[in-house]
Amino acid sequence: MPKPGEGGRAIWDARLRRQLQAGQLALEELTPYQREDWNTDHWETPWPLIHDLEEEFGIFELDPCATERSAKAARYFTESEDGLSQPWAPCRVFCNPPYSCIEPWLRKAGEEARQGALVVALIPVRSDQDWWHDLVLPFAELRFLRGRQRFIGADGTTIGRPVFSSALAIYRPHCEEVTR
Repeated sequence: MPKPGEGGRAIWDARLRRQLQAGQLALEELTPYQREDWNTDHWETPWPLIHDLEEEFGIFELDPCATERSAKAARYFTESEDGLSQPWAPCRVFCNPPYSCIEPWLRKAGEEARQGALVVALIPVRSDQDWWHDLVLPFAELRFLRGRQRFIGADGTTIGRPVFSSALAIYRPHCEEVTR
């Protein structure tokens, strides 16, 4: 079993080198904002944040909304596999949900935690939204990240910081409403 901190960048670097050597990739094709199939819902979580979380929670067993390249766990669901319709419990789950449709993912996180999953979700701080008050505050432990989180773009490099802050919403196994 891998130890926390192992693998991430080395795996990415090896994949990128193989693709570049095979001529399957041209660097100019990688510019994030020029790829038709890439948008901000595809922003990838940086490995250093994952490694910090693994130190506390252990290796994540499932990433329910990922691509083959962006997965932060050995088991993951792609968009075509529809992580919302798959069971997550009783796994340790890392979820960086698509921010354009975050509500169903946070509802699912709460449901799966009640079934025994530990779900750590990276979410935008949007305390003015109903979902924040209905799906996060009553059920999750919140940890605000310092500054604005950098994400990884389609070319594997960090992209500009978003205009919002980020937080971790931690849905613990068998969670009910959190008493604050």
